[in-house]
Amino acid sequence: MIVGAILLASCASVLGLRDHLAEQHFPHRKHLFAGVGCPTCHSGISEPGLHLPSASDCKTCHTQPHTEAPCLDCHAEVGGRARAIATAQHLRFEHGPHLPVVKMSCGRCHLGVPEDRTPTPAMSTCLSCHPHQEAYDV
Repeated sequence: MIVGAILLASCASVLGLRDHLAEQHFPHRKHLFAGVGCPTCHSGISEPGLHLPSASDCKTCHTQPHTEAPCLDCHAEVGGRARAIATAQHLRFEHGPHLPVVKMSCGRCHLGVPEDRTPTPAMSTCLSCHPHQEAYDV
């Protein structure tokens, strides 16, 4: 009976009974500890755009992917790509002017990356440098 329960639990995601990717995040920490810098995967960061890694970016290091599916379909937060695209449609932001200010340290704004949390900066991070006090003066 116990063996059957363990077998069912281990196969639950394959059977569609449990979404094993629901809490999956990209393992940024693992890549950082391996010495992989942000621009290795997020190329063209000084130019406007989303800078999400493509399968070809992943294949520069991972020469034998285990499936033909896009890497970020499994190795990223569920819905993360869609949220990034939606955010980009409503938020004007360019990394280029910010990179010299933060001395090329992506972690200055993307605080959650080393903990494998959502990499999108919170508005409070932006406001730590950009107070926009005039917007609050009535």
